[in-house]
Amino acid sequence: MNVRSEGADHRVVRWGVLGSAWVNTLALPGLLAAENSELVAMSSRDLGRAEADAARWGARKAFGSYVQLLEDTEVDAIYIPLPNTLHKEWTITALRAGKHVLCEKPLALSADEVSEIADVSRETDRVVLEAFMYQYAPRWLRAMELVHDGTIGQPKAARLFMGFKQIDNSDNIRFDASIGGGAIWDMGCYTVSKARRIFEREPISVYAAGWSRPGQRVDTTSNFILDFGDGASAMCTVSFDFVNPYSQDEVVGTEGWLNMPGTGFRDEAFTRLQWYSRRYGADELYIDGVEPVTESFRRNDNFHDEFHYMSDCILRGIVPQFGLHESLLNARVLEAVVTSAQNDSTVTINEVQH
Repeated sequence: MNVRSEGADHRVVRWGVLGSAWVNTLALPGLLAAENSELVAMSSRDLGRAEADAARWGARKAFGSYVQLLEDTEVDAIYIPLPNTLHKEWTITALRAGKHVLCEKPLALSADEVSEIADVSRETDRVVLEAFMYQYAPRWLRAMELVHDGTIGQPKAARLFMGFKQIDNSDNIRFDASIGGGAIWDMGCYTVSKARRIFEREPISVYAAGWSRPGQRVDTTSNFILDFGDGASAMCTVSFDFVNPYSQDEVVGTEGWLNMPGTGFRDEAFTRLQWYSRRYGADELYIDGVEPVTESFRRNDNFHDEFHYMSDCILRGIVPQFGLHESLLNARVLEAVVTSAQNDSTVTINEVQH
């Protein structure tokens, strides 16, 4: 794919936003701080709301429809924070309007939908990136360095937990089954992505069990195990029923261990990474005074790094490192997780055709 950068002025990428989603409050400060990006326009199906958003974020333009924004030739790229079921439709519409797209996770609700997006991305020669901002966090990058350089040996077990206490109200789309709500699609996409990065290969099967809070039609807590073969597995828990401190990632290898408490992207003032390798001591932690190494990282705006990276790809005419094929593989696994939870059975994950 030869990504064109026409429309950008080769200094900044001019961004428009589709919708007034809550996540804008987290994401847009990062866009505004990215030196190679400029926020030009906001849109909403309610013009008054779009105008209020434009005033809040300093955008020069406001549109009372998404189509009107996409018709604006001053806009180079689109950020899509819409409900999950609208991601495919508006990503494809934006691509056909000649825009590059950064779409919130999950990019789509099936591998087939991701394939449709990929086809249109190739046809239009425009960049699409699924918004997994965790992958830009300095702590995560350091952890993957330790995993992949062999410091903890061959990774064999990952425990990936994400929990946020969520309240069902009229504004919380996470509880709406008709638009792709539920803990698996909302947070399971993170844990699946992380597991695949840790083991650097695809899982061969999954077993999942979901639970719904009384009165809900979506899974509010789900547990699943991804089998990566050769004795390697990831145990994942995602939940709307647990408080934030429950969130943490842990990787156990043949030569060591590492742990990342907290999410790394919920505005923590700092994050910590603990790790230990038997190369530097005894076989077991906490015996004979053996302590893990603790590294601290100051708060990082991962949204800033995400927008900066996306704009850099557009301006330089390059394909993102973790692009649409990565999204396709992730969607394939998530479909298997959902199917397993619904059927209470182990699901084998077939190979994706390249």
